[in-house]
Amino acid sequence: MRTPILAPPTETLIQPKPFLKWVGGKRQLMDELGKNRPKQFRKYHEICLGGGAHYFDLRNNGYQGKAFLYDLNGELIRTYQAIKDNPAAVVKELWGHALSHTQGYFLGLRSINPKDLNDAQVAGRMLYLNQACFNGLYRVNSKGQLNSPWGKRSSISVNSTNIYAVSNALRNAVLVQGDFAEVLSRASGNSFSFIDPPYPSGFSAYTSIGFPDSDQARLHRVCVELNRKNVMFMQTNSDCELIRKLYKDFNIAPVQARRNINCKGEGRGKVGEVLITNY
Repeated sequence: MRTPILAPPTETLIQPKPFLKWVGGKRQLMDELGKNRPKQFRKYHEICLGGGAHYFDLRNNGYQGKAFLYDLNGELIRTYQAIKDNPAAVVKELWGHALSHTQGYFLGLRSINPKDLNDAQVAGRMLYLNQACFNGLYRVNSKGQLNSPWGKRSSISVNSTNIYAVSNALRNAVLVQGDFAEVLSRASGNSFSFIDPPYPSGFSAYTSIGFPDSDQARLHRVCVELNRKNVMFMQTNSDCELIRKLYKDFNIAPVQARRNINCKGEGRGKVGEVLITNY
């Protein structure tokens, strides 16, 4: 294994990319998202942040303004906050896990309650477990405890250069742990909101409460209010009757994306999705 790098790289920072493998991540749709998002806006809001692929693409394409990033998953937001505030500590934590990597170590670390850890420890644990678990599937049970199984990986990589690049990309970002409706208290005219919720009848075990159809209806009401406030929004969602009925008064465009996280190979492939916009 390589010698641990704990200090910031001396070379020019690379363009940041998602540091977690996340179910429903948008890397496969990035060309479509880039073509369809507005060209100018004052502030940016991302609802259901997850792996943050769209946010990093936005930064990589020159956006330097204020950003507000929302997710209900407290462990995820604490991980982003730790990388923003102290990337060196996160790299140190991750190297410690990588050098100790075994199945027994994975199971022991998985059993620890992240509420007992500081933010850097939470981040190091989350990055390690995300790599070490089966197929990068982050999943929690009804008690909010990670229950993804062992992934049988022989080693864990530590991309310290990307962690520092992500930290740099988060300098003008405010991280918000909470319900997606939080955006209504912050977003105003000439802002842009990207929304990437869990899809109906799809994987939603990012938190202990999931994302039922009632939340889809509530999210629609939030979008109606954003529209009333002259906030531009673009949402990705499943191409299904529920979503088309809810958003019939907005612009709906079908797109195709490849999904690679599935326990069975035949479950991976292109799926029907839509882009919903109000502009």
